[in-house]
Amino acid sequence: DEPRFVVVGMIWEKHWSAVITYRGERVRLISVRRARVEEVEVCES
Repeated sequence: DEPRFVVVGMIWEKHWSAVITYRGERVRLISVRRARVEEVEVCES
C-alpha cells in the first residue's frame, strides 16, 4: 500500500483533481478528473 495524494490545479481556467503517488524520484499519475466543488473551495481558500 503506497500513499496517494490528491492535488488540485487549474488548466485553461477550469479546476482539475489528480490522484498521484511517488515511485522513487518519479511522480505517478493515477487519475485525473474535474474537481468537485469542495476541492475547489479548499484550493481557493
